[in-house]
Amino acid sequence: VITRRVQSVDESLLAQFRFVVEFEIPNSKLRRRLWKELIPDNLPVAKDVDTAKLAKNFEFTGAQISTAIYRAASNAALLPKEKQIVTGTMLKSACVAVKTTLAQKFSSIYN
Repeated sequence: VITRRVQSVDESLLAQFRFVVEFEIPNSKLRRRLWKELIPDNLPVAKDVDTAKLAKNFEFTGAQISTAIYRAASNAALLPKEKQIVTGTMLKSACVAVKTTLAQKFSSIYN
């Protein structure tokens, strides 16, 4: 069972497991490192990309950061060849989309 809300899982269910491992959302410093590490070296990135600001503004897991990078890169790939560069605006928009998608998923699960 994978959940970010261990406290909402029934205790009798948790008792069935030998181990319960809780993964917390990385802090801002680690998120910044994840942004830097997960952006591929061969991905064209504009100078306006601010990984510190992305890390501060979006409390994402590594998987969410990776998804945002993939979304931004996919959007850049749809542009004409000379404009295929990931910008700060593209990454921010991708982060908002990831955050919105996540909120919608949780809303449908818990409502």
